[in-house]
Amino acid sequence: FRVVKVDDTLMQYSIKLTDFILAVNKIGVLYNQAVKAINKYHSEEKANQMLNNISDLQMKLLDKVLEVIKLTQKLKDDCKSNVP
Repeated sequence: FRVVKVDDTLMQYSIKLTDFILAVNKIGVLYNQAVKAINKYHSEEKANQMLNNISDLQMKLLDKVLEVIKLTQKLKDDCKSNVP
């Protein structure tokens, strides 16, 4: 028979990671809605300015996503090294 040990830290990380992924998906939906509203209700110049601001924030979000990917890969590698 086999004993299974549950790592609470790993469980908490996976819960937070799931929440993060859901938040990124929600941001994507809201981004599409914002772009449609900006194009509909503002002049072309103002719309371009606002879209550039959104684009800058999107790049910051991408940096965070890449950081999460690196941390997840590191955690995955650490878990593999701890397996007897």
